[in-house]
Amino acid sequence: MIKYEVENDLLDKSRQPQSGSRTLLRLHRALIFIIELFEKMSKFDGKPLSGLASEAYEATLANFHSWIVRKGVQLGLYMIPKTKDVIASIEETEETIKPKLRYSDRNARIAFVVFSQAVN
Repeated sequence: MIKYEVENDLLDKSRQPQSGSRTLLRLHRALIFIIELFEKMSKFDGKPLSGLASEAYEATLANFHSWIVRKGVQLGLYMIPKTKDVIASIEETEETIKPKLRYSDRNARIAFVVFSQAVN
C-alpha cells in the first residue's frame, strides 16, 4: 500500500481523504494502546480506571501527540468513571472480570501480531 501511495503521490497530508497508510498507522497505534490498557486492567490492583488509562496513554499514544493534545487527553481522562462503576455497569464483579480481561488482553495481543504481519 505504501509503495502504491508513494508512486501515485497520495501521501500529501492536506489531501482528503487521508492516505490508507496513515490510517493504518493510526489503527496500529490505537491497538497498542488497547493492549496496554487491557494489560493494566487485567492486573487490577484497585487503581482508578482513569489512572490506568492515563498510564497506558502516556506509554503509547502520548509519544505521537503535541503538548496541547496531551493536555486535552489528560483533561478527558478525568471524566472516566470509577473502575467499580464500570465493572458494575456490565454486571460483573472484580473477581469475575479479571479472567475475562486476561483473555481479552491475550486476544488483543494475537490481533496485534496478525495485524503486524498483514502490514509487513
